[in-house]
This record gives sequence, C-alpha cells and structure tokens, in this order.
Amino acid sequence: MSRRRIVAALAALGCAGCAAPDVAVEAVWWAPRLSGDVALADTGGAPHAPVALENDLGLDDSMAAPALGVRVDSGRLRLFGDAFVVRERGRGRLGEAFGGIAAGTPVESDLEALDVRAAATFDLVPAESVRLAPGLALEVLDVSTDVRSITPISVVERIDVFAPVPMPFLEAEVRLGDFALGARGGAFGLDLGDADGSWWDAEARLEYRPIERLSLFAGYRALHIDVEGRADGQRFDGDVALEGITLGGRLSF
Repeated sequence: MSRRRIVAALAALGCAGCAAPDVAVEAVWWAPRLSGDVALADTGGAPHAPVALENDLGLDDSMAAPALGVRVDSGRLRLFGDAFVVRERGRGRLGEAFGGIAAGTPVESDLEALDVRAAATFDLVPAESVRLAPGLALEVLDVSTDVRSITPISVVERIDVFAPVPMPFLEAEVRLGDFALGARGGAFGLDLGDADGSWWDAEARLEYRPIERLSLFAGYRALHIDVEGRADGQRFDGDVALEGITLGGRLSF
C-alpha cells in the first residue's frame, strides 16, 4: 500500500463517527417581574434603610426582556450564549431616604440592564433520552438605576453596577419523543472588590419539536442578586430578583 493511501486510511479512521457541529439560534420572549429592595448611603456614610423597588421607586410592572441566543452541539460538548436587555421607568414615593433624597419625596426611577451569559457543558450521560451536563459559565450584568426627586430643584442619585460572574453551571434534560423537559442554572458568591454578595440564575423549560429542526418552548427563569458594595464613593445594598415566564423557539442548521 502506498504512503498516500496509508495516510488517507488513517485520516478516515480518525474521523470515523465525526459529525459537523449542530448550530442553532434561539429567540426568547421573557416577561420578568422586578422585586426586592435597595439602599444607598449619603457620600461617605452608611446605607440608609432599604427602599422597595415596587412601592418606593415605582418599578413594579412586568417587563419585556427579549433575548437572543446561539447554541453549538459537538458530540457531548455544548457551547451556548445568550443576552437580554430590560428597561423600566416608574414613579413612587420614598419611605426611607435614598442617598441625598429625603424620605417622603416623590421620585421618578429609570432602570436599564444588559445581561450576557456564555457557558460550556459536557454531557456525562451518553444517551439520547437523558442529558446531565456540568460545566462553567460566565455571566456579565451591566445595570444602571437613576432615581430623581420630583421637586422644584431635582436631586438625582445613580447606582451603576458592572458584574462579571464566573460560576459552575449544570444542564439536565429528559426527552420523550418530540417533548423534552429541561433545566439549567448556576450560582456563585460574588467578590469583586467594590462589591460582594451572592448570585444565582436558573431556568426550567418544556420543549416541543413539531419538525426536525424546530423546537418551541415555554418555561420560567429566575435571576437573583444579593449584593453590597460601593459606587461613585457611596455605599449601597441590594437584594433584587427578576422572575417570569419565557416563550420562544430554536432553529437548528
């Protein structure tokens, strides 16, 4: 056998069972509700008592958080990433002081948040009907909150938080025919120098595959952040949750 044929045979043997990665794009409509409380100190002081996001700041409506994602499956390895944006505005009346804004003041609040998540997981169970896959994820949250007093001379307080959070991650799925029930999530303790606390992000889904490369799903996602730190010289505490149903679809190529 010639050297060229030997090389060709070895290459074919090495690639036996290889398949091109399965790539999919995903569109999700998330309708989370914001809840929790936050406290902000005067410059150089300790944080005041917390104010409720819903009642004091008026951020009590269900939001629309459209998300886009991409997933790559290569054998037992899965890579995925997604991102969502939320924006909310509301009016309330402070039950406690918030930074330099006195208790009892009517306020207008603006919240903007961008969340980007990427993960890699490896399937421990080589079966078509069951998937159990631990891995690692990096989730980055960039959030800003402006609170303005509705007074003749307006006072504005602002909290900006940028948090890159690496965490252990787990995916689990059971598939029965065209239906699948799955869950995924991660959790971590924050220690970012200017901020520390805890973080967890979890999601459950029921999927239906009407045709080979299209899946439709409905589920529930919850993101919880409990953090304290310092922003622009002011100490803050926050215990905030975003929770709500998800609806969407995934198209594979």
